[in-house]
Amino acid sequence: MRLPASFPLRLGISFTALAFVILSCAKKEVKQETLATTVERESSSVGSPSQEAEKPLKTVYFDFDSYRLTQDGKALLNENIRWLKENPTVAVRVEGHCDERGSKRYNYDLGKRRAAAVRDFLLKGGIKRSRISVVSHGEDYPADPASHEEAWAKNRRCETVPASRYAQAPNDP
Repeated sequence: MRLPASFPLRLGISFTALAFVILSCAKKEVKQETLATTVERESSSVGSPSQEAEKPLKTVYFDFDSYRLTQDGKALLNENIRWLKENPTVAVRVEGHCDERGSKRYNYDLGKRRAAAVRDFLLKGGIKRSRISVVSHGEDYPADPASHEEAWAKNRRCETVPASRYAQAPNDP
């Protein structure tokens, strides 16, 4: 049996394609595993006492369809005020977030009202307006991407982020 002259080329192309497919699958599995591990780590620790103890500024959570600060939220914001007074050179950005229920526009506006409520509380606590910026992410950056009440409760939040944490993010709104 005589092989065609193009056989070595075809064989080389076949092996190259096979190697590419295997490497692509391996990378995809690693990326998926890394993403799953990251999401699991972040979602399992969102709002947990150990994570909150590590962060200098606390996250405030809201009731469904509300921007009213709860008593727990006010207590956490008082801790944030204390920390900000101890660190007078740190500027912060208050980021308002929502769960996925409602239209994008409505959630953007609700996130903005939540962030404004936190900002106003910080101002009443003696933090200068020049140190505080406000942004709404609406439903775009969920702390937990699942679609059930426990996840939605984690997503209805305001995060107060030190300027050093967001100053270098080039694509940040």
